[in-house]
This record gives sequence, structure tokens and C-alpha cells, in this order.
Amino acid sequence: MAESILFDIATEVLTKIGSLVGWEVSLLWNLESDLKSLEGTLSTIKAVLSDAEKKQAQNDQLRDWLGKLKDVFLDAEDVLEEFELQASGREVERQKRSTLRKVCQCFSSSNPVGFQYEISHKIKEIRERLDQIASDRNRFSLIESTPVEVRHVIPKGRETDPFLGVGCKSLLSLCEGMQGLKSLRKLFLTRNPVISSLPNTIKYLKKLETLAIGSCPKINLKMELLEEDRELRLSLKKFIIVNLESLVDMPQLLLQASTDTLKYMQIEDCEKLEALPESLQNLTSLEKLEITRCYELSSLPEGIEHLTSLKELKITECPALIESYINDELKIIHVPVVHLIDHDTSFYG
Repeated sequence: MAESILFDIATEVLTKIGSLVGWEVSLLWNLESDLKSLEGTLSTIKAVLSDAEKKQAQNDQLRDWLGKLKDVFLDAEDVLEEFELQASGREVERQKRSTLRKVCQCFSSSNPVGFQYEISHKIKEIRERLDQIASDRNRFSLIESTPVEVRHVIPKGRETDPFLGVGCKSLLSLCEGMQGLKSLRKLFLTRNPVISSLPNTIKYLKKLETLAIGSCPKINLKMELLEEDRELRLSLKKFIIVNLESLVDMPQLLLQASTDTLKYMQIEDCEKLEALPESLQNLTSLEKLEITRCYELSSLPEGIEHLTSLKELKITECPALIESYINDELKIIHVPVVHLIDHDTSFYG
């Protein structure tokens, strides 16, 4: 049922906002007011979802309204998860460093001021869109109600559901029985000091679209592609890893199974990663690749010229990798937008 899906998404977004309100970074970046406003509007809309679902079959405009609402909910999920993952990574990185490097003054993902501006703008835009949709609800004379059963709500202060990836600090491992989560679209794992690997059963998450892992110091992602998995096909569209101190391998199983779907890859603050897998050349749907502060990376993988869908490449504070690119830029001459950002200099292609 459409309402059930919207209700669950609304609950997840409200839970996410609840975990971010009062967070030091939210206060520091003056996002507290926007987050609370977003929370209030979302709660108001959630209260009428049950009535809206009952009436939509006889009202095309109401059905369209619910469709727009779903789009905003999903965008809000993406923005809030991006904020949490990036900000938590920066928080750890700031504690590790005694001084901040001076990076070019551009709004790149490695520039804290630029990222603050970007995420603030995105949250404000989501809030304005949701406010507009909330005001339109008055056209349908919807009745507010309090659901008897609230599903998938995770109380603040308790261990968070690992499959939503909200600060699961006390989680020892992800369960091996993940094949039961057939409808899971997003898996976020952040700020966990214990987990060292992903379970192999993650390959059964056929609808998973976003995998993001950040600030997990012990995790390594080695997942070999076995003969039995060569025909495996997944739906992964975004793959994001940030501040993984022990990472030396990429999950080849997941990447190889997502060659036709993966569009965005971000690798940031993985200081022990020495090489990208040659199988990267098979990601024919990849449109954007960002690599930041991976100091041991010295070259792009062989066959990168086969990434014909790649529209943007951004390399930030990876001196050896930048030097390699400059010496052999013909490999990716087909990429329309290239950003090379070093300590004191920026290059744009």
C-alpha cells in the first residue's frame, strides 16, 4: 500500500532528524532551526497519510500529491544521510589532525566551508519543498490521526537498527541472515569501532541502491568474486566510503555485480588503500568518481578509459594520484569535467 511505504519512509526520516537535532555539528553549522522546522512539517504530514491513502483511489490530484510527497521524502533521506556521513567523518578527521590544511577556496567536498554551504542549501531546499506540499494538503480536507501501530521506530538513546546505519557504536557485527531484507534500498554504517567486515549475504540484497560506510576504523571490504557469483546482478547506484583507517581492499563482488547500475562512487580518507581494482573499468554506468585524501593511491587503474559514461572526476589531496593523472591524462581525455585539487593549487579540466 502506498501509504504504508510513505509512512515507513516518513518514520525513518523523522528518526534520522531526531538523531541529528542537538548534534554538535548541527549546532555549529546553524542547521538546528531548519532541522526542527523540517521535523515539525514532516510530523504534520505524517498525521494525514492514513486518510490520504484511503481517499486517493477516487482522487487523481491526491494521488499526484502523494507521489510528490514520496519524491521529497526520498530526497530528504539522501540529504540527511549525506550530512551525517560526511560530518561524522570530518569530526573524526579534525580530532586526528593538529592543523588544517589549506585547500583551494572552492565549494568542493573536501572544503568544510563549501560542504557546510552546500548541505545547508540542500536542507533548506527540502524544507521549502515540503512546506509547499504540506500547504497543499488543505485542498483535500484530510483528517489527522494518530496511528495505533508505529512501525520501525527506533527510540533515541537505544542501539540503532544497523540496517538504517544510524550511529551503531555498540554493534558487534552485521547478521549473516541479510537475505531476508529483500526490500532494503539503503544501508548506512557509520561510527562503529568494532565491525571488521561485511557479511557475504549482503549479495542477496538485490534492491540495495545505496551503500555508505564511514568512520569504521577496523573494517576492510575484501569480498572476492567467486565463480558462482559471476552472473550475480545487483542494483547498487551509490557507493560511498569515508574515513576507513584499515581499508586495503574494495568489495569486488559488489562492484562487479553493479556494473550496469553504479553511477556514483566516493572514496575519502582511506589512507591505507594502495590501489583501485582493475575491475573498476567494468563500471560502464559510472558517472561521477570522487577520491579524497587517499595518500597511498598512486595511479588510476588500467582500463579506466573504458568508463565511457564518466562525466566527472574529482581528485583531492592525493599528490601521487594527481601527478600520475597529469603525466597520463590521455587515458581519461573523454571525461568532460576533471577537478584536481592539491594543497595549494587547483587544476580543472
